[in-house]
Amino acid sequence: MNARKVMVIAKKEFMDNVRNKWLIVITAIFLIMTIASSIAAGGGRNR
Repeated sequence: MNARKVMVIAKKEFMDNVRNKWLIVITAIFLIMTIASSIAAGGGRNR
């Protein structure tokens, strides 16, 4: 196999992994913000 082809494939795989990690981080941040806003608004309390 050509070293250039290996480097191109390795770079693509690395960039895909970076994008996936950012997606997970952003999803976790939105989940935390949703739970925090629900608690701050008094969600779940009976009036």
